[in-house]
Amino acid sequence: MAKFILTRLGQLVLVVIVVTFVTAVVMSFIPGDPVSVIAPFAEGQQRDEIRADLNLDDPVPVRYVKWLGGFAPATWATTTPCRPTGRLPTSSGRRSEPRRS
Repeated sequence: MAKFILTRLGQLVLVVIVVTFVTAVVMSFIPGDPVSVIAPFAEGQQRDEIRADLNLDDPVPVRYVKWLGGFAPATWATTTPCRPTGRLPTSSGRRSEPRRS
């Protein structure tokens, strides 16, 4: 039973890697500039900085490896967690206190 589970887990990892790589390759062939979608009013130097921040100047395999490196569990702790404020937005734009039962 353990051998079966390990085999399936290995297949799962392989399928995830293949699907994400194929998705990355297909996304690179979409016509247009991703920077123009992200920042349509950005000028030349700003576009270059955004392109460098997103690694869009790198070839697809390099971007994919960098993405995998960013997906590693060691980097999960560096993200900012969502913290509830305890207040709810209203239609007037103000925040109200949650209802108490």
